[in-house]
Order: sequence, then structure tokens, then C-alpha cells
Amino acid sequence: MSNMTVDMDGVPTDIGDPTNSDEVYLSGERQLFSDARTELISIGQLGMIDYQQRGGPKTRAYLQEIKRLAESRIIYGRWPQVPDRIED
Repeated sequence: MSNMTVDMDGVPTDIGDPTNSDEVYLSGERQLFSDARTELISIGQLGMIDYQQRGGPKTRAYLQEIKRLAESRIIYGRWPQVPDRIED
């Protein structure tokens, strides 16, 4: 199965793929986009700038994916792979 789109107040919204999702998101108690927003808040604006300048390609890709998820309404899915080191 692929990402599901639901109609919310006349607006089609991608809620992700419940068949390919981390267990923590299947119960509905936590949502992928909400966790991504929390992650961005914990990193902070200065942290984002620092990580983007010092980070390697994996770190920059992780940050970009977190930002994309935070701006979405995706409930189901997999958390992006966290790089082992900032330089990766």
C-alpha cells in the first residue's frame, strides 16, 4: 500500500502509509509530523544553521526530511535515519 490521501474539509491531505510505519505511529497516539515539529523545536534555529554548515550530506538530508515532515500532516510513516555523526 502507498500513502493514503484523505479529504479534510475539502482539502486532500496525505496521511502517510500505515502499512509501512514505525510501531509508535500505528496507535494514533503519536503522529510523525508532530514528532518532527518537536525535533525542530529542540534543535532550534541556531542549531539548524550550525548543523547545516558543519553537517555532511546525511545530516543535511536528515534535517531536510525533518523539516518536510514538520510542514506536512503525515501521521504514518518511518522516522528518517539519524546519522551517526554530524560530519556524515
